[in-house]
Amino acid sequence: PLGPVNWSGTRQLTLDFVILNPAGWFGGDQGIRLFGAGSPDAQTPSPFYCSVDGSSASISFVFATDDGVVRRASFTLPAPDTQVQRIAIQLDLTAPAVLAYVNGTQVQVLLAGIGPGWIPGLTLRANDYCEFQLGTCLVDALFNPGNITDQTVFGFKLTGAPLYRDNGSGAAQVRLDGAALNDARQFFQSESAFHALLPLKDSGNDCRRIPWQGAQAGGAGFGAGTGLFLHDSSLGVTDTRAGNTVRDLTLMANPDPTGYGRALCHGPIYDFKAQDCIFHSGAHNFGALNGAVGYPLKVRDCEFDYATDAAIYAQGNMWWGERLTLKYWGREAIRSLGSFLDLRQVFYTPDGFHECVLKLHNSPGGVLDNHNMDFENGGPVLAHVYCEAGADSGPTHLTLRNVTFGTHAAGVNYIVLLGPDAPNAHYAPATLLLENTQHVGFGSIPGIWTLKER
Repeated sequence: PLGPVNWSGTRQLTLDFVILNPAGWFGGDQGIRLFGAGSPDAQTPSPFYCSVDGSSASISFVFATDDGVVRRASFTLPAPDTQVQRIAIQLDLTAPAVLAYVNGTQVQVLLAGIGPGWIPGLTLRANDYCEFQLGTCLVDALFNPGNITDQTVFGFKLTGAPLYRDNGSGAAQVRLDGAALNDARQFFQSESAFHALLPLKDSGNDCRRIPWQGAQAGGAGFGAGTGLFLHDSSLGVTDTRAGNTVRDLTLMANPDPTGYGRALCHGPIYDFKAQDCIFHSGAHNFGALNGAVGYPLKVRDCEFDYATDAAIYAQGNMWWGERLTLKYWGREAIRSLGSFLDLRQVFYTPDGFHECVLKLHNSPGGVLDNHNMDFENGGPVLAHVYCEAGADSGPTHLTLRNVTFGTHAAGVNYIVLLGPDAPNAHYAPATLLLENTQHVGFGSIPGIWTLKER
C-alpha cells in the first residue's frame, strides 16, 4: 500500500501535485476523482481522495477519520483557466486543520462538509484494501460521466508531515523550514517524512523508469534506485503476455499481517490458462492491475483461499472458469469491474463478515452456472449477487442458472440490481435471466432492467 501501513493512526500529511489541463479547465465535470484510494463507486474514501468539480472550478479533499465520519474540505481555484495548476493540500488532525495552496498562494478552505466531531485527536481511518489510483477511468462508470476532459497529473508527492506555514488566505506559500519554494528545487524533491514521490521531470527518457526510495530519505533503509520498463523493438507486441500458463502450483502471497498483496497479479494478458492451482492469502488471491485488460482467462480446477478482501479481483477481463472453490474470503468472493464472467461449477465456503459473494461493477454480464454458496446461517450484509448495469460495454446480459444461495440475513435480498430508471446515451437495456435459481425478492428493480425467469 502507498503510505503508512494501513494508514492507521495517521494524523498529518501533505499532498503536492501539478495538473496540466490543455483545455484550460474541466468543463462541467463534477465529482471526478483526480487521485486517491476509495471504493470503486467513488463514494467512500479509504482513507482519502481528491476530486474536481468543474461547475464551480473547485477541488475537494475527501477523507475518512477513525470515528467513521466521511469529511470533505474544498477550495476554489483563483484562476481556473490557467492550464498548469500547482496545488498543495495539508491535513493536520492534531489541530485539526485543512490548508490549501494554489500556484504559490494560500487559498481559503471551505469546511461546510467537514462533518460532526471535528476536534483534535482524530486519525485517518485504516485503508480497506483499496488501491491508490491516479486518474478517473479506474472507478465505476456509474459515477463517472463519459465527457471527462483531457488532463495530466505531472507530479505528485505525499509527505507524512506538515510542510507549509499557515499565514492566512492570500499569503504567499512558505515552507516551515524556510527553504525557498521555486523550480530550482523541482518542487517534488524528497522529504525526510515522505511516503510517495512522482518527480516533475521533462525528459522523455524518464518516462521509462519508476524512481523509488527506501523507508527513509537520504539512502537509508533500502536505498534508492529506478525500476526499468522493458522496451525492446525485437519483441513482438504480445510476445511476453500471450499464451502463458500456470499449472499444478501453490501460489502464496507474502504472509503480511496487514493482509495486503496478491498471490497472482497480472497486467494485460491474452489467452492465459491456470489449472490445478491453489492461490492463497493476500488481499486478492488472484487479481488484475487496474487499467489493463486480459482475455480470455481460462481457469480450471483451482482453489482460492483466505483472501482478506476478494478471492478474485477482475478488471477489464473475460473470465472462463470451471470447477472452482473459493474459501474464507473477505469483503467479496469475486469483485468484477467491467469484466465478463462465465463461471461454472463453483463452490463458496463463507467465513465471518461479508458484503457480497459476487459484486459486479459496470458489468457487461455473464453466466453463473451451478454455483453453491454454502451459507448455513445468516448471509452477506448487502446481497449475494450485486450487479450494476454496464455503461460502456453494450447491453448487460446476466444469467444465473442452477444457483443455490443458502441462507440470507434478515432484510437482505439475494440479488441487488443497479442502474438508471431508463436507457440513455450510456446505458442500454439490461436483462437478468434466472433459470432454476433460488431467490427471495429483489427490492426495487431499476427500469433499465428486465427480469426473465424459467
